[in-house]
Amino acid sequence: MSEQQHNSTLSSLLRIASSWPIDSDYTFERATVAHAREVAAYHSRNEEHLRPWDLSWNHARTEVEWQSQQLEASNLAWIEAVNKGTQARTLSLHLAWSWIIRRQTHVRSAHSPTDIHSTDSPSMPVLGWVEWILRAQPPDDGLTINLSYSIDQEHQGRGVMLKALSSSLIVLEASLPNARMRTNVREDNKRSRALLSRLEFEDQGVDQSFPASHANGHWLRHHHYIRHFRPVSDDAGAQETPPTNTRQPQRPM
Repeated sequence: MSEQQHNSTLSSLLRIASSWPIDSDYTFERATVAHAREVAAYHSRNEEHLRPWDLSWNHARTEVEWQSQQLEASNLAWIEAVNKGTQARTLSLHLAWSWIIRRQTHVRSAHSPTDIHSTDSPSMPVLGWVEWILRAQPPDDGLTINLSYSIDQEHQGRGVMLKALSSSLIVLEASLPNARMRTNVREDNKRSRALLSRLEFEDQGVDQSFPASHANGHWLRHHHYIRHFRPVSDDAGAQETPPTNTRQPQRPM
C-alpha cells in the first residue's frame, strides 16, 4: 500500500462517526477503554453461549483488565498509524476496530412530558460485539476487512445484528468503495450463514486453510464468505449518508 493510499484510507476511516443509531432502540458505537467493564460483562454473561462457536475463545475476555488493555492497545495503534502516515513511502495497515451494540435509553423531557428522545447511557449493557480487522499489505493495494461478530443470547432472532451490520456496511461502503469484507462461519451455524446471505456476502465454500472445530462428536469445517464493496450512487437517499467524525482518535484516559 503506497503512502498516498495509506493516508487516504486512514482519512476515510477517521471521518466515520464514533456512534450512530441503528434503529429507534439500539445504537452502534466504537468501543473504548471506558467500555471495558461493560464489554467484559457481556462476554462473561454469554461465555457458554459464545465459546462453542469461537475457535479463538479466551476466558480472559471476561476480565475487565484484559479488555481494558486490548482496547487501549487498539486505540494507541490507531494513533501511531495516524502519526506515521506520512513517514514512509510504503506502509502496511493492520488495525483492529471494535464496536458495541447497546440499547438506547428513552428519556422523557422535563419541559414537555410528550417530548421523548433517546440518549446513550453508560450504564446500559452491551448487547452485541462487532470487530473489524483492517489489513492492507504490499503488493496488494486493496483493503480487506476481517469481520467477527456476536450477539447476546437473549437478543438473538430480533434482527438486531442484521440492522447493525447493514448500517455499518453502508458507512464502510461509502468511505471505502474498493475494499472487501470477509469472514468465516462454521458450516452448521445456519443462523449466521443466513444473516450473511441477507447482507449479500458470497459463500466461497469451505475454507481449507481454516482449522476445523469439533462439536457434538463431529469435525466441522468453516465456510469463507466475502463481500466486495461498491460505491454508493449519487442519488442515494439521505439515510445512506455515512455518519462522519472530524476528530482523530484520542489517547485513552
